[in-house]
Amino acid sequence: IHELKNRSGTQNAFFDVFNELMAREKQLVFTSDKPPKEIEGIEDRIRSRLASALPVEVQQPDLETRIAILKKKAVERDIYLSPD
Repeated sequence: IHELKNRSGTQNAFFDVFNELMAREKQLVFTSDKPPKEIEGIEDRIRSRLASALPVEVQQPDLETRIAILKKKAVERDIYLSPD
């Protein structure tokens, strides 16, 4: 989302696409390094739409979870990984 900063044409296109997808009851997921209210250069109409969503902060998974993810991906790709 922060990439929309100070790009009025892109923000207009984003706003139209956002509204269309919401009207079709689609699930939208956006990422940013800041909450919408802290991003300068974004129109208020976009900021208010984003702020009405459910914000979730995603943290890096713990070591055990990262290992489990790697093991699963290795199995899916038929790659052998030693336990070490």
